Amino acid sequence: MARPPKTPKINHGGNRTRMDGLDDHMLTQILFRLPNCKTVLACSPVNKRWCSLISDPTFSAQFTNHKKKITTLLKGSGSGSDHEDDEAHWNLIATMQSSQQWVPLITKFMFGFRELSLEFLPCKTCTTTVTFKDLVLCSNYWTYQEHGRLVYYITNPITKQWVALPPCPVYKHRWEQERIKRTALICQQPYIDSSQHYKFRVVEVRNTCIDSSQETLGLVVYCSEIGEWKEINLRVPKEEFRQLETTVVCNGIIYFKSGLSLVGLDPFDVNDTCDTTLEARVMPPLPDFGCLQESSGQLLIINSPKRCSKTFVCYSEDRRVIELEMEMWKLDLNQARLAWEMTFRGVCKGTWKGRQLQRNIALEGDLIEVHPYNDKLIYMFLPTKDWFVLCDTQTGYITPLKSVHRYSLSRIHRLEHQWWPTSVPALVQ
Repeated sequence: MARPPKTPKINHGGNRTRMDGLDDHMLTQILFRLPNCKTVLACSPVNKRWCSLISDPTFSAQFTNHKKKITTLLKGSGSGSDHEDDEAHWNLIATMQSSQQWVPLITKFMFGFRELSLEFLPCKTCTTTVTFKDLVLCSNYWTYQEHGRLVYYITNPITKQWVALPPCPVYKHRWEQERIKRTALICQQPYIDSSQHYKFRVVEVRNTCIDSSQETLGLVVYCSEIGEWKEINLRVPKEEFRQLETTVVCNGIIYFKSGLSLVGLDPFDVNDTCDTTLEARVMPPLPDFGCLQESSGQLLIINSPKRCSKTFVCYSEDRRVIELEMEMWKLDLNQARLAWEMTFRGVCKGTWKGRQLQRNIALEGDLIEVHPYNDKLIYMFLPTKDWFVLCDTQTGYITPLKSVHRYSLSRIHRLEHQWWPTSVPALVQ
């Protein structure tokens, strides 16, 4: 007589799959699915193996690439994310002017998802000069006042890391000219790696007026590979390029705007062996005067028609409804034949309850920023009772965001939070 089969015993704990039984690939895939880098770093103390995987120089880049891939898939499918941190956030930074001295001394993080500060820097006072992704380039005002030389700091306000560059050998200029966007910071990929050893450039414009004798724009460039500043002359079209108005970094190139003229420079062409005079890349002429911006790797021109040197604004009878004419062009840098294309022309409207609005406002390029991933969202300062507003060219609505005193507001920048914070670069010893 055959014996009945034995009933298997159920082990409620001994045969379970344990985390330490997973191979490295499976474990890293689980870590990639955590909502943000802060959560991942909190897992480092679990054991030596976890700490080794997370500390690997390639982990941060793989974590970032995974987040980008997931975000792209979610946007393509139209579904949302379970974690709000699955998408990179960003801030608007305002450089405020001191009430005691007419110089920009204070940096405030106006909008965004984090409370950030620059108080950890060693200098007494500093001002935000430019930003690149989540890195901030600051300058020390007091060294400029005392020695006529700017000391720059590259810092990440999220991780509170910082590094001081050697003094920049620029000619002493009036501090009021600091409102002109004459400086640029650019890092060469893969800067998202946890390694600090990546190439970067800091470009300081030595003179905003073009040298008529040589038809060049004077630059001072800090080269990270040699740890020194190098003076460079950038040859530009003499007839079109009169005086520098602004600089914008886009897709690894620094663009310089003057009137309707636009030229570019690959800052990594500047090295210890290059000539002292370089030829600028001449871009298609701008379609109209306006503010040069960057969004999603494309160049934009934002303009508002003016009459009598003032932006033309219409109001309702109660003077609480504003209508702002807007025009915007885009230059797709991925096309073989570069040409400016108009993407918006129309009127945006906004309502302020209980507030009287002024007539004839003047838009300023230093006080306009575009959403880094959506070129239809424009943030700007309107001197209508000193309001910062969001202009949505897709819906045509102007939404008031925050009241800011115009007399203290100098300039705004954007700070793009990365899925993994960028390490400040290591300097050559």
